[in-house]
Amino acid sequence: MLISTFKRFTNRKCGALLWQRSYHEHVIRNEKDFFEICGYIQGNPAKWAEDRVFLG
Repeated sequence: MLISTFKRFTNRKCGALLWQRSYHEHVIRNEKDFFEICGYIQGNPAKWAEDRVFLG
């Protein structure tokens, strides 16, 4: 509830949507998680050209 209140407050204060909808946090629990997430972050920009939402 604290996070949703903070997001609502900052959106209203800014007059814009600042936060991604349907976002879910993931706690990095071990080294395997860490490297999988790093790979996802590094490979993600290469997929932007195929993203219909990003291209509009």
